[in-house]
Amino acid sequence: VTLGVAANALAVRGEIVAGVHVAGVDLGGLTRAEARERLADTLRARLRTPVEVRVAGETSRVNPWQAGIRIDVQATVDRAFDVGRVRGSLFPFGGSDDVDPVLALPEGTPLPRGLAKLEREPVDATPAVNAAGKVQVKPSQTGLAIPAKAALETIALAAVAGRPRADVKGDVLQPKVTTEAATEVADEARELLSGPIALTRKGKRIGILTPKEIAPLLAVERVADRYRVRVAPARLRTAISADVAPFQKAPVDASWTTDGRRATLVPARQGIDLLAVPTARQVKLGGTGDGPRRAEIAFGPRDAELTTEIARSWGVKRLVSSVTTDLGDSSENRIHNVGLMAELLDGHVIPPGGRFSFNETVGPRTAERGFLEGQAIVNGLLVPSIGGGVCQVATTVFGAAFYAGLPIEERTNHSFYISHYDVGMDATVAWGGLDLKFTNDTKHAILIRTTSDASTMTVNFYSTPTGVEVTKETGERSAPTQPHDRYILDPALPPTAIQQTSSGVAGFAITVSRTVRRGGKVVRTDSFTSDYVPEDVIYRVGRDARVPAGATVEPPPPTSI
Repeated sequence: VTLGVAANALAVRGEIVAGVHVAGVDLGGLTRAEARERLADTLRARLRTPVEVRVAGETSRVNPWQAGIRIDVQATVDRAFDVGRVRGSLFPFGGSDDVDPVLALPEGTPLPRGLAKLEREPVDATPAVNAAGKVQVKPSQTGLAIPAKAALETIALAAVAGRPRADVKGDVLQPKVTTEAATEVADEARELLSGPIALTRKGKRIGILTPKEIAPLLAVERVADRYRVRVAPARLRTAISADVAPFQKAPVDASWTTDGRRATLVPARQGIDLLAVPTARQVKLGGTGDGPRRAEIAFGPRDAELTTEIARSWGVKRLVSSVTTDLGDSSENRIHNVGLMAELLDGHVIPPGGRFSFNETVGPRTAERGFLEGQAIVNGLLVPSIGGGVCQVATTVFGAAFYAGLPIEERTNHSFYISHYDVGMDATVAWGGLDLKFTNDTKHAILIRTTSDASTMTVNFYSTPTGVEVTKETGERSAPTQPHDRYILDPALPPTAIQQTSSGVAGFAITVSRTVRRGGKVVRTDSFTSDYVPEDVIYRVGRDARVPAGATVEPPPPTSI
């Protein structure tokens, strides 16, 4: 027997033992090379045949070869050879072995597209309350994840075995918020909406919230892995504003009184305000607890925006700059507009390091805000304009900033010289366009106080004096330009009439220089150049008027701007 076993071992030394199969492919009696060829031909064809893959009741067809599934033929044949060696040496007269193929799956191979489409994220349940009071719950859904490596191995084994189907196991992903949890939140919302909630102050009823009024106040929000229903404080404040108004008191900002030399601080006063957040909690408790459906309104102190402490730290103490300008021959409308803008500016505070913008501070000059029709310069002509007089105010403010030694960022002169302003010291502004801007570069706030009457306007700046001295030098007029004769059509005149309305003033350029000193040391020098165009000689003419040869008749200016 021993000699027989040995002889059999030698006989099969170069061949795979009979009865060895790989995925149903008989390799018995084949050399390694023959086994590799047979196995490669057979399994390659099987890997190119699509397999129907079933996952959690869903199906998808997968081509194993296109999915990157391969068989390591050499390693598989070696395994078959080794397995057969042991049995063939011990049991030469019979038996069989089924050998699993050695799979070759590349690292990082993604799921086949068809299977990837079967994956899904879990969906959390969502409670919701709409403004009409309808409460709903969107149910949760489980998700599905398919482990790529395990799925490809299962598909590969089915394919090489010639099976047309493969069952792949997926991982069920549970939602973080279940339908049951969302339903509890929805039930809480329904309880809040189940009846009216009385509003009380110190135990006395001052109002009521009906279910219809409660509904838009409710907000469902997510906190970590759960939802909660709450009463939105901002919405509640609006909803009960009329009920709480009699018990509220607006705070009063700190301010200053002035006497032309000094500014005296007037302390701020606290107000009384609805505390919306604790009140919202009380409304929720009143609508969901076992006790009576009522909520105690919470009130508390409300500080002024400009507190006494902040105002005191700003150092508004004494007059540091003052400029008065002459209104000239102003109409009642212009005087009114100047006074209105003076009111808008009066009390304005420029904090330390803050920037002043005339347009931002005064706002648009419109009829809706109380401004009347005055005049403005358009194309060298005075035309009716809502808000006329604005440049009088801008000029006065510019002068105060100039003599306070503040950095001027933006200033533009009028198109032609206006004699009742200091030459080179005027400023013009336009809503949406030209502006007057300067910066408070001191460590203290600047309080602007303004007054006006029928003849003058005054702007005073109050702050902490910084020892600034300002010197102004006005240069000589230069670059003179002569006025021209202009003929403007006036349909209201008789057809041949010619009427002179202005005598003309020459234009010129002039520069005003400023030196700012502190403690005798120069800290800033700057200059402001004004280019004034000539004020032309204006003739208004009728439709058929004869004008000098070469002259052009211009169309009428706009009736107003």
